Amino acid sequence: MMERLARKIDLFEVAEIKLSYCGKVKASQRPKVNSSRQVFEVFSKVWEEESIEFVEDFKRMLLSRANRVLGIVNILPPVERAFIVGIS
Repeated sequence: MMERLARKIDLFEVAEIKLSYCGKVKASQRPKVNSSRQVFEVFSKVWEEESIEFVEDFKRMLLSRANRVLGIVNILPPVERAFIVGIS
C-alpha cells in the first residue's frame, strides 16, 4: 500500500522546468533607447501610419537592462475596421 502511494506522489513531481531566451540578433546591433523621442522613432517603424489615427492598437516594447530593444509585441490586435452609421 505504501509503495503504491509513493509511486502516485512521484508522478506529480517535476524535476526541473527551464525557460530561456536566445536572441538571433547581437546586442550591439539592437537599437538603444535613452529618451521618449528614440522610443517614438522605433515605434514609428512598426506602426501603420495610414491607420494610426483611427484604429486602436496596443504594442509593448521589450527592453534589455541596457535599454536595447529586444522586440515589440502586439498586445491588442487592431480592431477590425468597421463603421457604424447612424440615421437620424
